[in-house]
Amino acid sequence: MSTPRSEDWLTRRIGPAGERLHTGRSRNDQIACDLRLYLKDRLLLLQDEALDLVDSLLSFAQKHQNDLWPGYTHQRRAMPSSAGLWASAFAEGILDTVEALPHSGPRSIALRWAARQVTASRSR
Repeated sequence: MSTPRSEDWLTRRIGPAGERLHTGRSRNDQIACDLRLYLKDRLLLLQDEALDLVDSLLSFAQKHQNDLWPGYTHQRRAMPSSAGLWASAFAEGILDTVEALPHSGPRSIALRWAARQVTASRSR
């Protein structure tokens, strides 16, 4: 009989007491908990990867802020733009999307972003 991953993890961590921890919980409850923890972990990984992409786009934007190209509106040339403006607009859109994900309001994203910047500056 298979056991939920949380029970396996607890048994490895605290020994035989982990096998008895599910008392009063159905397997469906445990599997729902496992699935929720797995999805939360994947969501945090997705947020980190999105922030990596934002870092790359902003680096590109800074490097190419003066590289002009034509802007378009309704498939017609419009006001001139720059590659940097284009990249920073994409970065802003990605950040808006990340902020809309569950467990990630603007405050938590700002804190994670700041922590990444501090870590990056220390590694230089």
